Amino acid sequence: MKINNVLVTGDSLSYNRYSYEDVFCTNSYDSPVNMKSWSFKLRDYIISSTKNFTYGADLKISEFDLKDSIFERSSYNGKNSCTFLYPYKTDTITLYLQKHFYGNMYSIDIDDGFDSKIVNFKGDQNYYRSREVFSLTFKAKENLDCHTIKFTGSGVFTLLGVSCENKSVIISGKGSQKVDFFLDNYDDYIGKYDFDTALVILGANDKNRTPLKEFEKNYVEFLDRITKKTKNVILLTPSNIESKETLIETNLFDSRENDFYKYVEIIKKLSEKYGLKYLDTCDLFKNLSPEVWRFDNVHFNRIGNDLLYKKVKQILEI
Repeated sequence: MKINNVLVTGDSLSYNRYSYEDVFCTNSYDSPVNMKSWSFKLRDYIISSTKNFTYGADLKISEFDLKDSIFERSSYNGKNSCTFLYPYKTDTITLYLQKHFYGNMYSIDIDDGFDSKIVNFKGDQNYYRSREVFSLTFKAKENLDCHTIKFTGSGVFTLLGVSCENKSVIISGKGSQKVDFFLDNYDDYIGKYDFDTALVILGANDKNRTPLKEFEKNYVEFLDRITKKTKNVILLTPSNIESKETLIETNLFDSRENDFYKYVEIIKKLSEKYGLKYLDTCDLFKNLSPEVWRFDNVHFNRIGNDLLYKKVKQILEI
């Protein structure tokens, strides 16, 4: 199946800011867009691998630098009107853009008004979501060997890159949540997005908080909903969270009666039942000491993120 739009969702393992940022990020969109965790690296790779992708910085030298730019110096950061030339023959042009809390309104015109849109580059000042990545596709004059892309306005805009192909990776996770949260908030975190491929990692927070039968019931209900959108769903298990240092929390049942691997087995069983792809992260890291790939007894460190990123790319065949 051709992959165009990917959704990554789940608990904090879906964006895994640990070892990259000290600030606690409840939602994935709170995290700085230039993190190099597994899902953020996947997003960057998919975008930069689109047909005839050209970095903004290769089209024009930036007026100034923005350290929170996703492609760093490979993007174009501007605050005045300017025109870019895109030297590829195509009838559609996709712009990969980024918001900023100091962004502003710009008019974007393709091939002298052949297609145009008014775009707001201003993000939410209260969250890192003010730096979120988005894409827009425009019609272009197909007989031209070189296209003009004109930005008109003032404030700040960032052009990450330009390509002849529109692909996206939406990272929509929330930390410390169980499967039932994503059932109760399905539309906000999953349903409102367009995607043909989904990567789901859930279960780490259910282990001590949800009885096994309830976990399976919730996971079935979750899969019933998401598979109506696409059958190309990849289920990832949490990594091995068993640890002698596991914290004992009040009002939680004894985890020893609910072996973590029983939760993993449910995910595996359901992946087979629904005919979905499956990635057991416990198996991925089984030959490595936890000190090598784990940040704590739940999250991945940078090595763990890199290993998971490479494995997910292999499964997606990209």
